[in-house]
Amino acid sequence: VSGTANGYYDPFRDAGPARRLALTLALLGLDDQEDASARGVQGYLRAVSGLIDAVPANPGTPVLDDIAHLLNPLALQARFGMVPAASPRRHELADLVRASVRAAQADPQALATASRQLAALRRSPAGGWLRVGTDAGSGGIDLASVVRERSAVLFRLDAPALARLVCTGIVALAEDVRRIGADGDGLVWLYGCDRLPARSLARLVAGGTAAGLPVLLTSTSPAAADLAGLVSMLLVHRLADATAAAGVAAYTGTRMAAARAEQTLLTLGPAQFVLAGREPAGRPRPGQLVQAVPARLPSGGEL
Repeated sequence: VSGTANGYYDPFRDAGPARRLALTLALLGLDDQEDASARGVQGYLRAVSGLIDAVPANPGTPVLDDIAHLLNPLALQARFGMVPAASPRRHELADLVRASVRAAQADPQALATASRQLAALRRSPAGGWLRVGTDAGSGGIDLASVVRERSAVLFRLDAPALARLVCTGIVALAEDVRRIGADGDGLVWLYGCDRLPARSLARLVAGGTAAGLPVLLTSTSPAAADLAGLVSMLLVHRLADATAAAGVAAYTGTRMAAARAEQTLLTLGPAQFVLAGREPAGRPRPGQLVQAVPARLPSGGEL
């Protein structure tokens, strides 16, 4: 799916409050932030997510539009006023709304920044396939159905915000699969992994592997060398950056000195790869020897 595709992806609509919050934080890049301003916005969005669950907007309103609307503290308070008095969550929501309004008054710039960021996303081409209502028709992407039906889906994303959202959706799917004790029996292939925060990728790798959805991270950027510690198997082809080679060399086992490993990584020929297996905890396997593995290519083929 890309910004011009006919399909759409709306993981917000059927999500519960906690999952909707996680998806929103990932979209805004706030899932890995721990400063005071970020914590204030995180708390505000927790109130937003809870209110959407307690008092949903009109069924035809895209969830992202409703989130954007509730980023106005006056709108947040007005929505809380619609929570039924008998609601078992009214007291909890009242505390969340009061704390959120105080946070917005103390640091209005943080909330304004999140609001502008979300508005820009909604105006972007990709925002069109995120902003769907119940009348959007067929073509929606349901990751659970993809796994259940053993089919496939391709996301072609040109914005880190959308990539973070999709990765968080996959992690949520992995949690569901583990909860019911099933095996996902699939593969998550992420190309251009260096564009995402390492913590997001670590959650994806750990969650996917545990649910039978192993994660394949691929990239042509030397920056991806910093992610070598996240995976249990490395496959390196034509690494030409000395800094990246030095970083990867640390993960190539105990029988190959780092200097020799780095030199091997820098001198691979056409159709040669270095394969390094590691324990799940990230330690090189005892006695491991990293070798240059020749690839078998069709006649006349070249990598």
